[in-house]
Amino acid sequence: MYKISIIIVNYNCEEWLDKLFDSIKSQTYKNFEIIVIDNDSTDNSVALIEKDYQDVKLYRSENVGFGNAVNVASQYATGEFLLILNTDCYLEDNFLQQIVNEYENIPDKDTFGTLGTISYDYDKQLRYKGFYYGGTIDIMTIGCYAKNDEKIIFNCGSPLLIRKEVYLKVGGFCPNIFLYNEDVDLGLRLTLYGYKHYFCDSTQIYHYVGAATGEYSPQKLEWYLVGELNTILNNFSILLFISLPVHTGFFIALLLFYLFSGKLKFVKAILRGYGNIFTHFGEILRFRRIVQDNRKISDFGIMKRMHYGLGRLGI
Repeated sequence: MYKISIIIVNYNCEEWLDKLFDSIKSQTYKNFEIIVIDNDSTDNSVALIEKDYQDVKLYRSENVGFGNAVNVASQYATGEFLLILNTDCYLEDNFLQQIVNEYENIPDKDTFGTLGTISYDYDKQLRYKGFYYGGTIDIMTIGCYAKNDEKIIFNCGSPLLIRKEVYLKVGGFCPNIFLYNEDVDLGLRLTLYGYKHYFCDSTQIYHYVGAATGEYSPQKLEWYLVGELNTILNNFSILLFISLPVHTGFFIALLLFYLFSGKLKFVKAILRGYGNIFTHFGEILRFRRIVQDNRKISDFGIMKRMHYGLGRLGI
């Protein structure tokens, strides 16, 4: 029986923890551990966990972002699998059993990359009617919904099932991405390395999207920009010469729109995002070199799975 290390990154999400932990405790599949990395919360999250959930392995950290916190948690994990969950979600009672069953039915386990599941709203309404698979990407590396499992390039970061061995082997989430697009970057990297992504439609997760991170804001825009540019710079080869100009042109147009609209906070957010890239360019190049040295799939292989359109226009 496989052991699953459930990894949860918490930042001021006290109100969501009871329902999430209760749904985990009610699982029919019992071979799991819960690891929480708290990113320096200022609410009562830590006190709640220490008082009511003493079997949870709790680690406190400065706020290093979502992906970096998962990277830290992976070092403490003792399971063969990592299951990454957001705080603002809860599970069906058979969730763990069903994803284990799905994994057991995969013929080539050596190339297993990630497994995703159907996501419903917190009130149990299907979030994206007609989409039952994972994600593909557009030329700007914006996540779009794949229409079948042959097109999947990544699975959403919550829920995300991956073997611990594989997660560590490929370097985990990109350390240069604080928040947003880290799941796209990881999935694309796994695809380039020859791993495959799968989707389980026999169970589901209920997710209050955005509850943990709040509404659209200048800070979010900055994080989006940095995450997308890191994904482009890390993973693309020939496509870099198309993707980067398209992405840059889009954000120049967006900057001008916000400038003439008088929304200077958003203008500053875009400039800070590009400043982040230039400041960390050496680190980005080192990470890129590792990815490009280990890739097995060409950009042409990625193009066959891509969405042709601009997903950000839909966002």
